[in-house]
Amino acid sequence: MIIGTAGFTAMLYIMALEENGVTIDKGNIIVTGASGGVGNTPIQLLDKLGYSVTTVTGRESNLDYLKALGALNKCCYVKNLLPYLTL
Repeated sequence: MIIGTAGFTAMLYIMALEENGVTIDKGNIIVTGASGGVGNTPIQLLDKLGYSVTTVTGRESNLDYLKALGALNKCCYVKNLLPYLTL
């Protein structure tokens, strides 16, 4: 498999979005676990397809890496989101 499991999974993810009516003009696509193998692949694919990508990562040190992949809009560090989460 040339694209690997991560690429195959990412493409299934994007196909599911499109089959459920998600289009480029609907706003940001949020990718969680963005710095992992499966997470970073959809960032690149979504960016090439013209989608606006927002990422969420647990490692602040990965923010520049994620921006380089195509998450130019927003890269969120999970620690900054914790005050907004309610359990």
